[in-house]
Amino acid sequence: MLRGYARARSLRRWLVPVPVLTPRLSSYWVHLVTPVPAAIAQPLVQGLRNDVVVRDPRARQMFPHIQPMDYHTAVQRALANLDRGEVETAWSDAVASSQGDVTPVQLTLQEGMILERRQRLAAAPPPKVFRAFTHLGGQTGWLYLDWAWRIRGALDRLLGGVGLRRGRRHPQELHLGDAVDFWRVEAVEPDRALRLRAEMKVPGRAWIEFRVEPRDANRSVLSQTAFFAPRGLLGLLYWYALYPIHALIFSGLIRAVAERAESGCSAALQRTSPSQGPSNDGRQGARPAQVRSQRFLNPNIGRAGRIARGVLGLVLLTAGLALGLGCGSLGLTLVLIGSGVVALLEAARGWCLLRACGIKTKF
Repeated sequence: MLRGYARARSLRRWLVPVPVLTPRLSSYWVHLVTPVPAAIAQPLVQGLRNDVVVRDPRARQMFPHIQPMDYHTAVQRALANLDRGEVETAWSDAVASSQGDVTPVQLTLQEGMILERRQRLAAAPPPKVFRAFTHLGGQTGWLYLDWAWRIRGALDRLLGGVGLRRGRRHPQELHLGDAVDFWRVEAVEPDRALRLRAEMKVPGRAWIEFRVEPRDANRSVLSQTAFFAPRGLLGLLYWYALYPIHALIFSGLIRAVAERAESGCSAALQRTSPSQGPSNDGRQGARPAQVRSQRFLNPNIGRAGRIARGVLGLVLLTAGLALGLGCGSLGLTLVLIGSGVVALLEAARGWCLLRACGIKTKF
């Protein structure tokens, strides 16, 4: 069964016999290297002790309309949703009426996929919020840490991917199948939802979905869900190694989208109010997300910090390349190389991610 699933997902797997391995330990190992929780894996592993071979034909005689299915076909059917790019959210579309039901962030596993869902209340009606997240990409950018998206696009180009060069077909309109930088529009529900499928190089399949629901007359609940279907152990290492960076970017993204919708709503109210004059500082339609992003990216380390990060980056990069050339762990190789690249970028810009997040460092 393990080899059959590996063939269906185009994965290479080796079976290594061990002297002692109880069902409980096996379930913990399955929990570690796959998205299946230990509570589900343990009874499945225990069931492998018994051979289940049907020798009594009465079931087929009593239910002739039910045709048995071989294992390979069952696996292919179970993976059909991923093959077709169909992702169903794990959340109810209904929005509760209390503030306590708007969960800021939640990470869960479902059907072999990792889901990270973020929610935020926006002081704007659903059409305004929908317009804010459907304008992402292209010349508009990604509102928060846009330089990080550009670096990801450049790395994708180096790996043979599409990168950010495609932009988008129209700055304001999106249709099914449109390209948005290294994403592809997979579903659009007017004034309600947008789902994008990643076309960059990743060890698995990834989607991001924005959904807005009305809360009351002038407020909406904005939901942002990241889906990732890891491809083997490398996919899991990729997700968890980069999750701190992804969490930072996704939290800033949903906040920037909500603020953009709110600022557009406020600008509309100012245009309809004759008594409302220009702001004291002379800036109409200020964009708080951009101001916060600029402050976040201000240089925050001195010469000693840049030297320390440069040396650390070179050491990590050298170790990663040496490990890769020595046919070592591919996951660890990628982590070392990625960490080295981040350290070198921090040294070049004179900027530290930890300090920008409010964490004190020695250098």
